[in-house]
Amino acid sequence: MNPLPSDLFLAHEELYLKVRFDPGDGQGLRLLGPDRRITATPYALAADLARTLPPGAVTLDLLSPQVLSALGVTPSVSTQPFARYDPDSGTVLFEVVGRGHNLGYQWFRNGQPISGATGPILEIANANLADSATYLVRLTNSLGEVSSQTVSLHQAVGAPGPNTSEGNSSQVPSNGLVLWLDANDVDADGVADSGTDQTKVADWADKAGKDHNATQGTPFRQPTIRSGQLPEHPALSLLFFDGNQSLTFPKIEQTRTCFWVLTRNPESLAEAQFWTNSQEEWGSNHNGKYFFTSKTFISDGLGRKNGHQIGFSNTGAMNPAQLHVFSFRTTGFVESDTIGRKNNQYYFTGNVGEILVYDRALSESEIETVEAYLGSKWGIAVGDQIGVDLTGGLMVHLPFDAPDGNQTADVSGNNRPAILVGFASNQTTWVPGKIGNAIQFDGVNDWGTIPYSLGPDFTIALWLKSTDARGSTGAGWEDHVAILTGPTGTYGLMHRNSKFKFWALGSTSMVQESNAQINLGSWMHLAARRDNGAGSHGSYSIFVNGSLDQGIGRNTQPSTGATLNLGRTFGGINYFQGSLDDLRIYDRVLSAVEVKALHDLGQ
Repeated sequence: MNPLPSDLFLAHEELYLKVRFDPGDGQGLRLLGPDRRITATPYALAADLARTLPPGAVTLDLLSPQVLSALGVTPSVSTQPFARYDPDSGTVLFEVVGRGHNLGYQWFRNGQPISGATGPILEIANANLADSATYLVRLTNSLGEVSSQTVSLHQAVGAPGPNTSEGNSSQVPSNGLVLWLDANDVDADGVADSGTDQTKVADWADKAGKDHNATQGTPFRQPTIRSGQLPEHPALSLLFFDGNQSLTFPKIEQTRTCFWVLTRNPESLAEAQFWTNSQEEWGSNHNGKYFFTSKTFISDGLGRKNGHQIGFSNTGAMNPAQLHVFSFRTTGFVESDTIGRKNNQYYFTGNVGEILVYDRALSESEIETVEAYLGSKWGIAVGDQIGVDLTGGLMVHLPFDAPDGNQTADVSGNNRPAILVGFASNQTTWVPGKIGNAIQFDGVNDWGTIPYSLGPDFTIALWLKSTDARGSTGAGWEDHVAILTGPTGTYGLMHRNSKFKFWALGSTSMVQESNAQINLGSWMHLAARRDNGAGSHGSYSIFVNGSLDQGIGRNTQPSTGATLNLGRTFGGINYFQGSLDDLRIYDRVLSAVEVKALHDLGQ
């Protein structure tokens, strides 16, 4: 038999080849392979035929889709579009990782191609994160095309979170905050809940504004709001998990930094607290360890308890009556979607007060800032600080972070906003402050009123930056430059001749002048307090930058009526010039430690 031409089967794909061979084992001829097209039976090609294939004879169009995919030459998306926000430049970068031979890229916005956007990275300058437009990228080559999933600007990692001016949280970083659950504001309306004790929680709303609400549809599995569980903080509520409850929220795929305020029952055999599918175990099920994880992104990260670094394998008792602040920063992205259970059998037993999650790695100073907020709110000592409560007795809190018409919001929960007067629409009123933003007074006609009356015990604290170079403005009450005052002849916190003055005028007068000089153009923390003491005998103190500056005892107790003035005395013509930030008024005497803690919030 003459040899067949080497190009016969390549030229005639419809031909079939049947090959029999005898390997010399005494069993005779046998079939080499099933009848099939020669191009689909590569092992049936003779060696001399393979050697004589002309260059280019086997092209991509001759290969099956399965082979093309295995070779990685057809277009595919290895990593879906991922967005990062740079707060310094205001830029968002979308990035996709594709796989394929000679890939081409085309980005689309709301289904329309973006001119010039033909690479794996798309840069959006001056990004408006409130823009609801969707973006995707299409990958193409000669073998086909594939489109990615859609992504939007507000999904960018590190994007600004909500206004965190609620309560005393205005110092909490907002960039990258993707989950914020607070047991005192379960509906996330910005107002502390009341009358909710013993209420089952089906929906724990996300205060971060990302719609990561933690839900449970089965009543038996719903945790319970409990009030009055903290003797020193009876107004605070906790979510109680009794070993049968759990919550789930939409999966957060880019979990990097987490904070929890909680305590747990050490008797539980196995407990779960967070992470996807509750695989990461929390509790005493591993010889009393605070946390157990199999993920190196977590175990290699930073773990802290009450401001002190801990290892993930550390053991330690947790008093079920004592809350703790736990902080974790991972070394890479970890998924999370569950609170309170491991798989479907091991449930968390304990109380949860607050949870914050970021999709970026916070710096250690930022972590300390969040810990300070949580510690002050829940009365937990963090780091080397003594535990302080900066919410008890807080009657007015004006963070001055944003306007609300002609007033600025009171976030104490008591609805005592400052009504602003004289602030023209063409002047710069809201400026960067010591904590968030601040309000700027022009020294000409800007002032405000606060609907509050000082009682026998009180503490006033605020940050201020005076730009008023005026010297003596006269010795009388109305001649002074007011910071915060009642009506003439009552209480007043003022400045004159580059010093702070604390006045109380009644049957006897008290005038206290600071030792410290006002540092023009620089932020200074000022606090003034009155301790009623025994009977009507009052003790008056001035604190500057967190330290006691002056103290005096005097039998003086005037009444301020129903309104306080901000930036001007009631009948005066001298207006405050400069900026104010984080004004707080308490109906109690703050300790020196608490005043220092208020000062430290701005550091």
